[in-house]
Amino acid sequence: VRNGNPNPPHVARIQLMRKSGTIDFANMTCSLGGSRPRTISRDVIQPDWLSDDFFFEGFTSIMSAAGVEVENGPDEVFDYRFNQDYRRATFDGRKTLKRGGQPYDLPIGWKRFAINIQGLYSDPTGTWIKDDDSGWAVAYHGISKESLPNILDAGFRFGSRQATTLEAGTGISVSPWIGVAQQYSKPYKHSGRDIQMVLQLRVRPSAIRPNSKSKVSEFERRFWVIRKLEDIRACGVIVRELP
Repeated sequence: VRNGNPNPPHVARIQLMRKSGTIDFANMTCSLGGSRPRTISRDVIQPDWLSDDFFFEGFTSIMSAAGVEVENGPDEVFDYRFNQDYRRATFDGRKTLKRGGQPYDLPIGWKRFAINIQGLYSDPTGTWIKDDDSGWAVAYHGISKESLPNILDAGFRFGSRQATTLEAGTGISVSPWIGVAQQYSKPYKHSGRDIQMVLQLRVRPSAIRPNSKSKVSEFERRFWVIRKLEDIRACGVIVRELP
């Protein structure tokens, strides 16, 4: 017993599910539920360069280049609790992923920063964001300063900025395939790194009109053109560093 503590300073007690265990840092072993000690190793993990602060600085920088000032703080615009990191993820493609009845790509190789959607929409059930066929479809939109103004009102709290409207006959091109959308995201340099950003969206399934024109390329058929802003809701910004 040391200072009233029954554990030596190099021993820690843990609780994993319903089993208790002990980690001995002097001998680098761990035992769980009374089992024999097993060897453990210590890995030093370097801080992630793509932190919340780095991301928000880069995001506000590209907004500023597009003439949009972000007046609100990061915790008002984003909800970092729901970030997802796909940079080391793998997906074999054997199972088609679907939301709202439409297939889509996981953003493998990217990190997703979740947009704060609380209270943005008069939809108390939150059906549109559900991860099944009752939710809206997933799509992506490449970020560049030229393409930003028309889509920024699809789910951001930037401050006092006035809402935009789409001109008659126009629309916003989105794609459920990240490999397609990323080609319209212009890279930019921030703190010595070449960064690419893409918006992750939810799209009302009934607003999706596949491009059925006979003279369009196969690549163009991988886009949807959404005519109304109310049929698009941004739910995340995904980021990667160009190799």
